Order: sequence, then C-alpha cells, then structure tokens
Amino acid sequence: MKPLNLSELMAWEPPRSVPIISSGILYSGTKMILFGKYKSWKSMLAIHTGFCIATGSHWLGYRTTRRRVLIIQLEIPQALFRNRLITYCKTYDSYPDNIYFVYEPYLKLDRGFGMATLEPVLATLQPDVVILDPLYKALSGNISDSTTAEQFQTNIDRLSHKYNFSTIIIAHTRQALITPEGGVIDMGADELMGSSNWPNWFDSVVRVTKVSESPEEVALSISFEAMRHA
Repeated sequence: MKPLNLSELMAWEPPRSVPIISSGILYSGTKMILFGKYKSWKSMLAIHTGFCIATGSHWLGYRTTRRRVLIIQLEIPQALFRNRLITYCKTYDSYPDNIYFVYEPYLKLDRGFGMATLEPVLATLQPDVVILDPLYKALSGNISDSTTAEQFQTNIDRLSHKYNFSTIIIAHTRQALITPEGGVIDMGADELMGSSNWPNWFDSVVRVTKVSESPEEVALSISFEAMRHA
C-alpha cells in the first residue's frame, strides 16, 4: 500500500483497459451477476455468455473481446451439462478451444478448502473470465448472512487480483414480496437472493426474466439493474 499525492496520482498512467463486454458492462478485474427466477434459462445464458466471450462474438448486441473463459458448473451433473453444450455447439457451429469447464458440486468458496481446490486450476489455466453457476451452491454458509457473503467476496477478490480475471456469477431471485392486495413488489437489483452485500459488491447487475416459452422459441427479457462503470 503506497499513498500518492495529487500530483503523483495525476502523473500515473494506468494500463490500457479494453472492455471484455462493451459499454462498461465488464472490464478486466470487474464483477457481473446474472440473476433471475428458477427456470429462467440463466444457465443457458451463462453458456452463451461464455461462448460469446471465448469467440469475441456479440453478446446481446454488445461487442466482446476474445478471452479465455472458465465455466464452473456446481449444479447440473456433468453428463447433462455436456448434452447442453453439444446442443449449443451444433446450433451455433461454434467450437472454440479457449473455453474450459469444471463440474464440482462440493466447491465452497467461503471456506479455505474450497479456495485450495480452485486455486491450482486458476494457476494452470490463467482464465481471463471465470463464470460461476450458481452462487448459492458455492457457499457453505447462509446466502443471507453478511459474514458468509463478505468471506466469499474477499476470497474471490483476492483470487481475481492474484490471477487477473473478471467474474460472472449466476444467481437466483429471492422469494417475491406480495402486497395485501396480491400484487408483487419489485425491488430491482434488491430482488437478488441473499444479503444486501451482494448487489453492493457487483459492478454490473443483470436481471433475466423469461417472457414466454414454446417448443420452438424462448423469449427472455434482460434488464440492467445496476451498472457501476457504464
């Protein structure tokens, strides 16, 4: 930790930062969360996000910069996750060699043993972007507990600083708040499940809502609830 006076800070030239996703959505070292209700196609959007970044393709209309991606899947068994990937790759005819996958259902990143499991993978692959799906499975403590949230966040911040990667996390909404009249109270970014520490921590908060689904088509609504660097 070295303090700088005003002249020193003004004279300092930061390294050039190229957005990973344009319009300030994701820079190197920043954190984004994609959250939504159960069965709102979040995991498929996570796969799509990973492939878009790995290939440098447009993501929901926004430009991306080609980067090495690691997707950590904690919930969907590897055989079923593989089936989703096969379908995706065939549909988009996309087979990048710079995207990697880990299935680890017992990885708890608010604890030291979980960090010790993940760190060698990061050291070997040196990913630019880590996608973690879903958040609640990466916690041994209560997702609504601030101490659990702070420990997880500190651990991820430390790893991100050490290995220079950006983080994308997939998460769920909390149980809906209902008015006495039966209406739903929508709190925007605060609909994210868990402690208020979560939306405060992320640089970009993106909400996914399934509008409709049929055998031929799924329609999603994407809203940007909080954008620190946009």
